[in-house]
Amino acid sequence: SFSKGSTVTLSLDPEIFSCLSPDHSSLRKTLYEAAHLFPGIIIEFEGERFHAKKRLLDLGHALLKNTPSPDRSPRQFHLVGRREEVEYQVAAIGRGNERTKFRSWVNACEIRNGSHVRGFTKVLKQAGWLPEIALIHIIMHNPRYAGTCKDVLVMDEIEQVIIQELAPKLIAVT
Repeated sequence: SFSKGSTVTLSLDPEIFSCLSPDHSSLRKTLYEAAHLFPGIIIEFEGERFHAKKRLLDLGHALLKNTPSPDRSPRQFHLVGRREEVEYQVAAIGRGNERTKFRSWVNACEIRNGSHVRGFTKVLKQAGWLPEIALIHIIMHNPRYAGTCKDVLVMDEIEQVIIQELAPKLIAVT
């Protein structure tokens, strides 16, 4: 169907994996999210096509569909940028909530917390906004993590980049 692109075929090695059938639900979720993390990528999987023109903003709306919200047109913010060797993408949706649900990624790997989330949280507080959902993706060389699990980014300089890049733009629209 496409004149350009790559096809990837997955087959599991029976010497390594006891179950040779991949978890299609987890694989679908991963591919669906990957389509939102990278601009222009189109992923086809088992007859479905994943493509997100508004990237993380589209993913945020999809995640909120499962959450009842009385507001039909929630407030939203989306920004994609680059500063030095760090690319970032953020999205936030919702009028206000007691607690914001965060999702975050570093180099397309989901992690639970870190410097980038801390910076985004501080900017949202400065703007006086507690959205229902906030998403952030950082792409960079040599990220540093707390421990071997790589689930918390620990880089104060990334927190400062996020604050300096987002604060003027988010506060200007609030």
